[in-house]
Amino acid sequence: MRSDLLEPDIPKSGGPIEIRRIAEMAEMHHVSIAPHNMASPLTAIASAHICATIPNFLGLEYHSANIPLWHTMLSFKDPI
Repeated sequence: MRSDLLEPDIPKSGGPIEIRRIAEMAEMHHVSIAPHNMASPLTAIASAHICATIPNFLGLEYHSANIPLWHTMLSFKDPI
């Protein structure tokens, strides 16, 4: 069985360097990567920075509604 998508959790997968290694291996096999983030706004921002460096990046999963601190740590104004 072959997967077309990997969804590693950045903090649980060894951090930014290990995620880059996973992404590079996935790219060699033409597999996209969509990291999972359930930790906090801070890890979401860090994850977004990491994802910006991944050529086979598809999307970043996050659950802001489930994290009470989300709305106190980030400002939600009109998008640019």
